[in-house]
Amino acid sequence: VRKARASSVGDESEYTFLHLLVRDVAYGQIPRGARVEKHRRAAEWIESLGRPDEHAETRAYHYLSALELARASRQPTEELANRARHALREAGDRAAALNAFDPAARSYASALELWPADDPERPRLLLSYGTMLALGQESGEEILEEAASALVELGDRELAARAELLLADSDWRAGQRDAADAHLERAVNLVKGVPNSPAKATVLSEVSRYHMLGDRFDDAIEIGRQALEMATELGLDEVRAHALNNIGASRTNAGDLDGIRD
Repeated sequence: VRKARASSVGDESEYTFLHLLVRDVAYGQIPRGARVEKHRRAAEWIESLGRPDEHAETRAYHYLSALELARASRQPTEELANRARHALREAGDRAAALNAFDPAARSYASALELWPADDPERPRLLLSYGTMLALGQESGEEILEEAASALVELGDRELAARAELLLADSDWRAGQRDAADAHLERAVNLVKGVPNSPAKATVLSEVSRYHMLGDRFDDAIEIGRQALEMATELGLDEVRAHALNNIGASRTNAGDLDGIRD
């Protein structure tokens, strides 16, 4: 090994192998049981650096490696599985924030494999996974259906409505207008009676958009104005612009040229 001239971590010494083959042979000579502890310690050290977003993927890699080796060497795995699933979810969140849909989907899928079936956080993780599949691969309908149903049972109607919107988009792109309309109707019903929130405003504005695209201009204007009022109240500039676009396009296409002002 040799000491690096500049360390990637401030105030720390960094060493690298002269050749990857030497590194791989050295790693292969460490007994599996000892590798578990080394990967765990590496993950904990990375956590201590205090930059979880930047290091989420590397931390997830070490915890997952430790878990796989612990299973192979018949060591206890419960704690490692718990740490690995949370690290994988954080890695997915980080990738999703960067619009790296496929890496995010892979991290979420690995996290779901370790997530307890009865844990209340699982439906939200399903929605995250389904969202990445929908955005990155135009797939994931079964995952989103499962997420929507589980979120309703959990009482999280706003997130369930988001799942319904993604399902509506999938059916819309496939030319299945009746199925898309059914998902849109469920989305609207889910947010009825829910206190005003960014999620509710977003749902209403998206529903308004689909009505506009389907030439249902009266519905688009009515629901768009609900979204606009809510977005204005909550200071949501992006949602406000989105709603105004839906309203203006609907008014103009219906022959009301004052829609240009919107």
